[in-house]
Amino acid sequence: MSVKTFVFRLIIVGAAISMGLLRLTAQEPSARHYKPDLATGRSPTAEEVAAAEKGAEANPGDFATMRKLGKTYFYRFFGAGEKDAADKARKALTRALELQPDDAETLAFLGSVDRLTGRERQGIELMSKARKLDPTNVGVLGLLSGFGDVTAMEQLRASPEFAGMSDHGRQRILLGLGKDRVRQRQPEEARTLFTEGLAINKGTPEARMLRSEIEKLK
Repeated sequence: MSVKTFVFRLIIVGAAISMGLLRLTAQEPSARHYKPDLATGRSPTAEEVAAAEKGAEANPGDFATMRKLGKTYFYRFFGAGEKDAADKARKALTRALELQPDDAETLAFLGSVDRLTGRERQGIELMSKARKLDPTNVGVLGLLSGFGDVTAMEQLRASPEFAGMSDHGRQRILLGLGKDRVRQRQPEEARTLFTEGLAINKGTPEARMLRSEIEKLK
């Protein structure tokens, strides 16, 4: 696994199947209806992959079905480390975009695959397009935050969905924002963000990271 993939997983694994951000639902409603949860997710099981493949085989012209297949492969790629799943995800997501070219979430997923597989410029272009098409889409913001996009983290924190996120998710956002403030040489604001994150839940892996960052500021 590359360093880039590992960093992405730290922030997004994290990309949230558990409470609903970009989850693999049968109906695939619009991503704006999901609650963002940058909490520990899981990789789809072999049975779930098979079901998604079967659905796409039966309905290759259905946008939601193809997007679901692409997302399933995506999570198998970075969740389970299946190298060939990246190409499968790209193929399915590209097919979904042929059916619905301006779907922001699909663009963001495809851009994420590209960025994680060495196609940085192309991936950035796709994710930028996704953001322009739907700047408040929590699915798009969640994926952008996985690449350290501070603006996306700020938007998620300010969104109504923030309160409904898991402890892990909120802590990861506050951790990322606090580190940004450290880079900007704003230690007191960083401390406030780290302390806010730690107060959410002192027993998580993120809490250990937050304590470590607070210690560094002393």
